Amino acid sequence: MFVSAYKITFMIPHSFSLKDKRSVIKSISEKTKAKFGVSVAEVADHDMLNKAVLGFACVSGSMGHAEEMAQKITAYIELFDTAEIIDIESDSIAL
Repeated sequence: MFVSAYKITFMIPHSFSLKDKRSVIKSISEKTKAKFGVSVAEVADHDMLNKAVLGFACVSGSMGHAEEMAQKITAYIELFDTAEIIDIESDSIAL
C-alpha cells in the first residue's frame, strides 16, 4: 500500500473575513473530494483571513498511481480562480 500526501498553501486575495475564506476552502475541498475521492482537511492557519493550508491524501496499490493522483489534484486545484497556490509540499511512503 502506498500513500501520497500533499500540503498546499493558498493565498485567497478576495477574502475579507473568515466566512469568505471558509467559503473558498469549502468549495475547493468538496469539489476535489467529489472528483478524486481523496481525503482533504484544512491543516494550518485556521484564523488567517487570506491564507489557508489544505492537506490531501491518496492511498493506492502502486506508488506511481498515488503520485499521479497527487499531481492531477494539484493541476485541478490550480484551475480555481478564487485561490492562488503559493507553496506545495509532498511526501509519498510505502506501508
